[in-house]
Amino acid sequence: MAKNQIQIRLGMRQNKNTKSAAYGKYYPEVIHPEALSTRGLLEHIMSHGLGYPRAIVQGVLTQLSECLVELMIQGQPVKLDGFGTFKLNAISDGGQVPEDLAGMHQPLDARSMIQGLKLVVIPDNSELDKLTSTANLDKASLTIDSVLESKTRTNSKGKTETYTSVTDLETWRQAHPVTNP
Repeated sequence: MAKNQIQIRLGMRQNKNTKSAAYGKYYPEVIHPEALSTRGLLEHIMSHGLGYPRAIVQGVLTQLSECLVELMIQGQPVKLDGFGTFKLNAISDGGQVPEDLAGMHQPLDARSMIQGLKLVVIPDNSELDKLTSTANLDKASLTIDSVLESKTRTNSKGKTETYTSVTDLETWRQAHPVTNP
C-alpha cells in the first residue's frame, strides 16, 4: 500500500435481477462500517489536536447541520469548499403533471406531483480537492475480501426487513465449490 493511501474493503455482490443483461455477474461494492455519528466526528476532529475547545467544535458542527437543513429547505444549495455542494431534488414520476400546462388556468398542486425531496451531494471537483470517482482511486488501496448477499429477516416488530450479509471470501468459496470440470 502506497504512503497516504486509505485501505478500503470491497465485497462482491451478484446481480440477481433476471431482467438485466448483467444477471449472474458479480460486481465490487464498498463495505461500509457503521456511520460515524456527530459525536464520533467530533472525537475524530479533536484527535487532530487543532487546539480548539471541544465545546466550540461541537457548537460549530451542530450549527452547521442545522443551517444546512434550513438553507436546503429554503431551496438554497450550499457548497462546502473541498467537499461538495448540498441541494434538494424533487422526486416525481411525472405522471401526475397535467398534459396541457399552457391550458391550465389554476395553480398547480405541487404536493400531488412530488413524492419527496431527496438530498443530493455533488462532489467538489476543483483542482485541489477532486472528489470524483477516478481521483479517489489514487487515494485508496482496494481489497476484495468478502461476498455480499441481500437477505431478509423478520424484526422484533414482525416486519420483514432486508439486510446485507457479509461472508469472507474463503468461507464463501468453501460453501460454493466450483462444479465445472
